[in-house]
Amino acid sequence: MKASLILILFSVLLNFNLSAHSGRTNSYGCHNNHQTGDYHCHGSYLKKEIREGRKPSSALDSNFNEESVAENQQCCRVCSVGKACGDSCISRNETCHKGAGCACDG
Repeated sequence: MKASLILILFSVLLNFNLSAHSGRTNSYGCHNNHQTGDYHCHGSYLKKEIREGRKPSSALDSNFNEESVAENQQCCRVCSVGKACGDSCISRNETCHKGAGCACDG
């Protein structure tokens, strides 16, 4: 009985972990979500640099525009190719299902 309960609990917890999107993060805490195709960051690495008035350390992808970020301190990402969706950029032909974030159209 006890073993069955532990097995069920383990299965449920494993299932929650598998529902997260795939993709390891780089040194900036960012990665491509292979399921949706968007590039986004976890944590506050970029937001911290922007708050401190510094440019982000490197261009993270083709959607990322460092100069625009430096000019507009309220944006954590400037989407020069796609469009802003929450804190990340998505393709212009996709529909954003996130609330307002710190990403800006560029």
